[in-house]
Amino acid sequence: MKGNKMFDGIGVLFSIFWCLHSGPVIHAFPSGSNPQEVLNDFICAGSYFSAKILEENIKTACKEFPNASPSSRYPARLEDTGIFGSISDSLITGLLRYKNNQYAKGHTGNSRVVIDMDCRFFGVVIYKNNKHPKPCLELSYPTGNSDTGTDSNFFEGYNCTGAVFSDDYIKRSITIASEKKKRRTEDYPREYILKNRRSVLAWPIFASQNIYKPGSFFYGASRFFLLLTETGQLVGIRELRGHDELECQPIKLGLVPHTTRLKSLPIPETVDQENAVRYNCDGQIFKGYYILKNLQMATDAHKHYRLTKIRRFNYPSQIMISKNECPSGRWQWPLRNHTGAKKAAASVSSNVLVFNRDFDFLGVYYVKHRKHIKCAKYFVQRRPDKASVTSFPDLNVSASSCLDCKDESGCSCPEANE
Repeated sequence: MKGNKMFDGIGVLFSIFWCLHSGPVIHAFPSGSNPQEVLNDFICAGSYFSAKILEENIKTACKEFPNASPSSRYPARLEDTGIFGSISDSLITGLLRYKNNQYAKGHTGNSRVVIDMDCRFFGVVIYKNNKHPKPCLELSYPTGNSDTGTDSNFFEGYNCTGAVFSDDYIKRSITIASEKKKRRTEDYPREYILKNRRSVLAWPIFASQNIYKPGSFFYGASRFFLLLTETGQLVGIRELRGHDELECQPIKLGLVPHTTRLKSLPIPETVDQENAVRYNCDGQIFKGYYILKNLQMATDAHKHYRLTKIRRFNYPSQIMISKNECPSGRWQWPLRNHTGAKKAAASVSSNVLVFNRDFDFLGVYYVKHRKHIKCAKYFVQRRPDKASVTSFPDLNVSASSCLDCKDESGCSCPEANE
């Protein structure tokens, strides 16, 4: 039997982990000058993403974020779930790809890399059953047979060439397979003959960690199987690749707690203060910090173009807006939204920052039925004792222009706060 094979490069990766993480020290965020560096590997359901693959995906997301069309679903803004603290809804997610631009098989696009708008790596999340994102497991170091620490600090399971299976998933599959006493020959569990002629039972398992449903044609197409005896004892995990039968190896790996990653993240102290301002764009809410970061990126990109005549990104782009919608609007910068927002407000084609001819900021707008409509700005109290709605700068009003002016080159008349 051809066995004892691990998926591409995993043996080398584990050796590197052992050298880098030979003790209980946990590393979550790089302390050097490379903000895109990833120190650890991640497991999302049954998909294993090495640090190298993640770094490649970070570069892709960083490149696509300021260049992709506003109609593109990705890169997208992370949902406001607080998964990475108060900065969560200002982070960007990109679809995780393996080598050769291939997604994780079985659950395409469910796993995403998370970066901030300065392209710094924040983590990896997974969307399961179209629900809110959850952090993926971050691996720290292999522990062998170490009994130190609590169970929650380790990942135990089985490593195949194309998937990783958690010990909990295998145990649940064994329980269900053992309950199927009456079975048809074409269904599972079914007889499986080992190379030593021993007869055991085979039960399909999946990289998505879904439990096999008897009678399902789709689920029967798996190439991964757990083997067990009639009494429910685990014999092993096998992967069938053509005529090869590969044995999946048990693994036990240290985990980086998500709270440790949170403590390591570079979250500016001003986020909460800047998020006191909100913009309601036909039901889609944008917070002040996210708007401010986009404003900075757009301004820097325009300055670069003005000085070099070379575009750094595809945006900002020039636009033509009718006088009654936005008198001085000449440039726009697209705002990324989370994927669910596109479904909730299908009539809104995009959300943009609008600038005049001299690139003075005019406001936040949404485009509906090809018309630019200004988003409603409002303020929220961060804390009852420290709330202040007047001290926060009005990003919709530029020092040199306002929407009430008819002069296309800009104006200096003040506009009252809304």
